[in-house]
Amino acid sequence: MISAVIVTRGNVDLSPILDSLPFADVVVWNNRERDDLSVYGRYAGISEAKGDRIYVQDDDAIIDVERLLAEYRDGERLCNMEAEHPVPYPDSSLVGWGAIFPREDPGKAFLRYGAVHATDSDEFYRCCDVVFTSLTPFRRVDLGRTNLLHTAASDRMHRQPNFYAERRGMTKRCLALPRISVVISTTGRATLQAAVDSAQDADEIVVVGEGCDPQLVSHHKTIVTRVEVGGREHADVEHAARMRGMELASGTHVTFLADDDVYVPGPFDLMRQDSHHPFRATDIIRRL
Repeated sequence: MISAVIVTRGNVDLSPILDSLPFADVVVWNNRERDDLSVYGRYAGISEAKGDRIYVQDDDAIIDVERLLAEYRDGERLCNMEAEHPVPYPDSSLVGWGAIFPREDPGKAFLRYGAVHATDSDEFYRCCDVVFTSLTPFRRVDLGRTNLLHTAASDRMHRQPNFYAERRGMTKRCLALPRISVVISTTGRATLQAAVDSAQDADEIVVVGEGCDPQLVSHHKTIVTRVEVGGREHADVEHAARMRGMELASGTHVTFLADDDVYVPGPFDLMRQDSHHPFRATDIIRRL
């Protein structure tokens, strides 16, 4: 079940947005009537939602939610974000124009950030979106939106001084945390998609080898590249793919996966908690 959570300051008419939502469960967090948690209100509102998956959007646009749902694959993180945004977001995604994700994801990201930085500050409440999306890979689709008139109002958050500079600073702090890159070497097996799906909780996925299909693994923070096979033996090709993957990976830690293996649930949280712990492959990987 998908629940919608909308955060607002209560000074706008939400009826056009609420009428456009096809969900039975909708939570509205009104910062004027409750604790004023700014952007964080949408994540506080998740505690009142019934669904195991959450849809969020801002209170100043109409989103084609039906098209977003048609694009959505169960269990993934998907956001509607224009391909050429006027302000670059290379290391985070926008969720304000419509996004779907598992309900536990924001809490995981905030715990990672809170282990090092304060999460009870006004800055965090304003910028928690980039904490979530810097530490959580999203697949992006460009479905557009219809802005409501009040999106141009001078009191909107994105029009305040230093808005983007503050968010870039928060993103930089997120990227300084331990980040895990998964390098998947592939020969084009049909099991590649399952391998990629099992690594969704990593900070980055690098797929290298022959038979790479960029459309197969197009979610945010995924790199897909080919290596020349020539007449080399399989072991040599796999080694070359892994070495190329390490060159492309940007994480602080790198782990390898074959395209016919999958991770068991939960290994990346353990890796981040103790990056020096020696994991056995049989503890965290299962052969398909």
